[in-house]
Amino acid sequence: MPDLILVAPSAPPRLLPAPSSWPSAVHCLAGAHRAGTTGVAYTMHAADLDHKTAIAACKACRPIVDPIGDLTSLLATLEREREAAKASAKAERAAEEPPDRAAAQAAGASGGGLGGGP
Repeated sequence: MPDLILVAPSAPPRLLPAPSSWPSAVHCLAGAHRAGTTGVAYTMHAADLDHKTAIAACKACRPIVDPIGDLTSLLATLEREREAAKASAKAERAAEEPPDRAAAQAAGASGGGLGGGP
């Protein structure tokens, strides 16, 4: 099971680890605003979508979904935070990788290495 996304109007969105034994449910009276926003946030996470595309995808399945007011800006904040986390993870992976052999060979062919060129 993927992580759960906690969406609360009084706190920034954040991912919570979800033990596999936890069931998932999103509930509110109409399922339009708060629950709809939670569904959109989950769709952003699970399908790797931006908030506008995720809203459209959720509305296609359930037209009543309608993040309003601060909920839309909350989704935009979540999107920015997800993009920053992805960029950070990418940078960490790049720092852990050994230097690219092709790049090292290219540096040598350009006269920057010991082998020199013609």
